[in-house]
Amino acid sequence: MSPIPPLSAPLPIHSPGQEKIINACERHWNTHKNNCSGFVYAVASNLGISLPHVKANPMIDYIAAWTTPTWWKVSSPQHAGKYSEEGYFVVAGLKDESGSQNPHGHMVVVTSSHESANGIYPRGYWGKLGGVGMKNSTINWAFEASDLAGGVTYWRHMARR
Repeated sequence: MSPIPPLSAPLPIHSPGQEKIINACERHWNTHKNNCSGFVYAVASNLGISLPHVKANPMIDYIAAWTTPTWWKVSSPQHAGKYSEEGYFVVAGLKDESGSQNPHGHMVVVTSSHESANGIYPRGYWGKLGGVGMKNSTINWAFEASDLAGGVTYWRHMARR
């Protein structure tokens, strides 16, 4: 599957909450384009959501531990995109289970389902450790195809922004 390129035109905004999340992503992307978990932490903090300032693996563990009272697991990438358009803070995460001494994992802020790749993967923003992340791009650019098929997990915060 070939990822579709980032949009040149702004995304249609479906809710005030979605607009707040996109604005927070834009505000923090340049500073954290080289750090996915730092980016997620900065955007969440900007939105009044408490997350630990840690690498992706422990941040994913933290979110997973709070599933039900604070974070709700989302069943599919399509639902993740729709929830983000309704104004929920939605993240996608993949733990590094390689057994390396310094595992990092990867995280993305999901912002829209608009013009998603093959109608499956939502759009989002992310930083990338050791590189430069992307903004307003389909998340199939953020993860390997094999991980998208089953390793990536999606969560939404319980409260709309």
